[in-house]
Amino acid sequence: MAVFLSVLNAKIIEYFVTPLFEAQGWDKRLILYVSLATGLAISLATGVDLITPLAEQAGQKVMYPAGMIITGILIGGGANLIYDIFDTIGAARERHEAEAERIRRMGG
Repeated sequence: MAVFLSVLNAKIIEYFVTPLFEAQGWDKRLILYVSLATGLAISLATGVDLITPLAEQAGQKVMYPAGMIITGILIGGGANLIYDIFDTIGAARERHEAEAERIRRMGG
């Protein structure tokens, strides 16, 4: 769901915000901040929260609406940012599981 919303956000920026910035001659570097703001708005409006379930799996708690805010930042950052973060989480989990297996084999 978050990847879809991220792509939706990117298309909103591409079709509406970028042409406005070009027509007005505004600094295009500011589009990043608009993208983050629209990602946050989309997350809060839809209630999408990727962070709270992950935190709960790790035995942690996330205060409301922090999970949705972080998810909004991810949506605003784009699909590549989401994939990069989840790849990093997956790699860390694999390293942890490999280390646990190594310790089990050693009898510890």
